[in-house]
Amino acid sequence: RSPIPNTQPRDSSHVRCTAMVDMQRAVLELEAWVRERGGAICPDVAVRSGVGFEAAVRGAFASESGLELGTDIYRLPLRALITEALAEEQLPFGEAMRGAAEQFQPQSAGLILLASFLLWDGALDAARGTCDGRRHAESAFRPYYAALNADLSHLPSSWPAGDPVHSCLKGTRLERLVKAKRHALGLEFALLQSCAPELDATLDHYLWARGTVSSRAYALTVGGRPQRCLVPWADLLNHGTDRDSLATYSFVQEGPGGACFLMRSGGCGVAPQLEVLQTYGAGKSNATLLLDYGFALAPGAQVGEAMATVSVRGPEVATLQPTDGQPIAAVREEVEAKSSLWRAARRQPKGSVSLDVTRSSSGALLPLLRVVTASVEDLALLARRNVTRADDVTEPITEASERRALRELQAVLTTALVRIPVQEPDVARADGLKEREWEPEVRRGCGPFSG
Repeated sequence: RSPIPNTQPRDSSHVRCTAMVDMQRAVLELEAWVRERGGAICPDVAVRSGVGFEAAVRGAFASESGLELGTDIYRLPLRALITEALAEEQLPFGEAMRGAAEQFQPQSAGLILLASFLLWDGALDAARGTCDGRRHAESAFRPYYAALNADLSHLPSSWPAGDPVHSCLKGTRLERLVKAKRHALGLEFALLQSCAPELDATLDHYLWARGTVSSRAYALTVGGRPQRCLVPWADLLNHGTDRDSLATYSFVQEGPGGACFLMRSGGCGVAPQLEVLQTYGAGKSNATLLLDYGFALAPGAQVGEAMATVSVRGPEVATLQPTDGQPIAAVREEVEAKSSLWRAARRQPKGSVSLDVTRSSSGALLPLLRVVTASVEDLALLARRNVTRADDVTEPITEASERRALRELQAVLTTALVRIPVQEPDVARADGLKEREWEPEVRRGCGPFSG
């Protein structure tokens, strides 16, 4: 990084030291709160600020003894997590907010709910230290909120209109991404206002809450349901790319203390006094990292593939039309058969489901499309094969149905590929390869069906 000129007032060092002391005090109070809630933090891990240029950046570091492979770093009971289900249950407008968000932007519904909960529960006031005497000063999560960053000006969605960085980005793809992100967040805030007109919040407040959630929320399966969750303390760990030293995490349904979030050291463990890191997503591009987290990696530091999120429309009666005198009851029966396959795979049977797609893998996308495009005869054939989950339709049903699924796959991937950024080395080798040059290709496979 290039050095930054010292434009601060002469007493700025005192201000920074005071802020660091307050930050460290907030972390200590948060750790005490975690233990009161039945959580556990490895004694060989300590949260502290960096040194030099990184002095304002917090991180978790191993002690002089380091961490062996499989060491329990952190454990937090379910009751101390802020989950989508908790937000929906406690918000007076939670059910309405969930329904509106699912219709508007299903892939972000969980994040929108969590951001709304932070605003309703007074998280921003607690982060600013201005919640004394107010209703939400008694929030059960106040120590967590007090340890959050009140200033998220490093996120592109929070850049002021007059910030010089906008002129630097003029005409670039990143400028379009930043504008699109800001516009989408503005629409989300309008959605919040329509569901909770009594909530005392501005767009800037929502941008803070949404930025906090986007940069901190985990994707966990809680109670058999995929949810976005805020996990106090665990989100203090920074992002890393060395797969051999990254911490791993999961939600454990059954443990010594019941259901909990569990984080362990992975790979080769962590060497003495080195930072304990986790991954925010191995396949995330620099553009995604910048938009959601406010930083980018140096060239060559990225590991994995760039990724795009696509939505697949689930089985609905409205999407199927009776043909040749087919009664509507038969259509409903067909939709219910498809929906049951989605439900068994823990997918939302109505609306859209979001999946991550890379240049080399579409994950569960094709199996889901096989179910969506299946005919009544195809569904009967799946039943005879004892297939009960949409994710298990890993082989073609019939040649005709596979062709239908592949046509849908081609349309979805066409959309996905233009969202996946071309990596810097690719641009150099291809002399400025354009996104529109990425075209999906369907080839006939070696088996009896197209593949």
